[in-house]
Amino acid sequence: KKKNIDDVNEPNNLYEDFFDNSIVPFFQITLDGKIKYSNPALNEILGIISETDLENYNFFANFLKNEKIKSHILKKIEGKGRIENYRLNIFGKDGSEEIYLMDCKLNAADEENLTLLGSIKNITLHSNKEKQLQKTFDSESNANNRDKKQPNLISKLGHELRTPMNSVLGFLTLIENGLFETEEELKTFSRSAKLSAESLLNLLNDIVEFSKIEDDSIDVIKSDFNIRTEIEKIVLTIDAHIKEKELKFEYSISDEVPEIINSDSFKYNQILTNLLTNAITSTSSGNIKLLVSTKKIAKNRMEIVTSVEDTSNGIEQQQLNELMNNNFVSGTNKSKVTTSVLHILICKKLLNLLGGTFEAKSVLGKGSKFNFSIFTSDKNEGVEEQVEVEIEDSKIETDINEKVSDKRPRLLLVEDNPISQKVEKKLLEDAGYSVDCVDNGLDAIEKVKEGKYNLVLMDIELKELNGLETTKIIRELSEDVNKIPIVAVTAQSSMKDREVCLLAGMNDYISKPINITFLKMTIDQWLKESRAK
Repeated sequence: KKKNIDDVNEPNNLYEDFFDNSIVPFFQITLDGKIKYSNPALNEILGIISETDLENYNFFANFLKNEKIKSHILKKIEGKGRIENYRLNIFGKDGSEEIYLMDCKLNAADEENLTLLGSIKNITLHSNKEKQLQKTFDSESNANNRDKKQPNLISKLGHELRTPMNSVLGFLTLIENGLFETEEELKTFSRSAKLSAESLLNLLNDIVEFSKIEDDSIDVIKSDFNIRTEIEKIVLTIDAHIKEKELKFEYSISDEVPEIINSDSFKYNQILTNLLTNAITSTSSGNIKLLVSTKKIAKNRMEIVTSVEDTSNGIEQQQLNELMNNNFVSGTNKSKVTTSVLHILICKKLLNLLGGTFEAKSVLGKGSKFNFSIFTSDKNEGVEEQVEVEIEDSKIETDINEKVSDKRPRLLLVEDNPISQKVEKKLLEDAGYSVDCVDNGLDAIEKVKEGKYNLVLMDIELKELNGLETTKIIRELSEDVNKIPIVAVTAQSSMKDREVCLLAGMNDYISKPINITFLKMTIDQWLKESRAK
């Protein structure tokens, strides 16, 4: 005899324990989505905890949240009387996605009150594993194909890797053995070792970035951002290198360039930083110019053109032609792969991802010029006046060296590595801040509750309670402390990592190793915004 689930709630019913204790979510609903029966397993998924919740819940409106899917389900059931393994993609309030399979049939026991009987099964984990396996298979397949076409990139960069490493070890050996005559010479050795280490780190970052691009593991994440602010950040990071080489640097942003553009700010930063770094490295004397302009290509659509020009020795035409060849790193090309070459290759590939263009011109003995374009919607009117700055006279330079104020802002540094904690604390104190340190998330939460800090610098890879979890808890504290600015300071450096940090409730993101100038600018920016609020 076929049973209606309506009968399940009758006392001593034979099937009552089966449905109520089953881990499979069962339901009986009316054709308009009203729930007539749901077992505990389904109630947990739907968030039903009381009779009132059950009475007010509509399966179609509150769970499926899609009128087209509802119509499609009812149409299929009307035709066949049932559906099997119907895939449902359900999105939560936080944007997370759960994937279910639904089995459902028409219950016509009471022809005047037709209902649907069925169950759902969560297959999210299984689906994600399948996607990961497919991604792994595709990556391995792509890697095998590339290996057949080109040699290992690192083998071509062997000299570029060994040279800075040799310098680091050499200068540290001199310092360790006391082979310096004056305090000034010791500082020179230390500074040289630091510069070589930075050079090595930048090269390793470039290799990782190039490999990610080759593996198709980089996504384009577009958002609105202030292009002028982004350029100022980049200028700050290269300021010291410009001064060290005694070069003249100026940049100009046309007043037709909108203040806010829509693109991938992280990749724009990478491209421009790579080109400016190349210009500084290859230019021994003279000047470097950065020009940003725009071209109107359609209504509400424009091209942002960025140019980097230097007075270096230039590049031979044959080498330049090879460089613009997409197969430059292939085994058939015998040209030397240098850091500068790698920078340009990365720029080309990133612009390809962005749908932009890249051009290079060079004259031996006179210099080089690189232009790249990105396309964006016209978000607003251009600013009124052109910005034209030389590093020597720049207000930015003053801001870099200026202490934050007589009253030192209080920072909470959350870092579990004792060496990193010691170094970062010293750098921050020297920059004009008062710094307290903790090495775990639980202590950080208790410190924030005290309400005496202006900003938190949060490591991500903390033991027990990581930085993301700690941030989420802080955001749930009382209103007098839960709005404190939190800046992630982490060795993870991809755009995806940045997005994860922001979604967790952090305000900003800084990658290690720390550039104190850039970190100070970020801290001061959030302190200023916090005071304004």
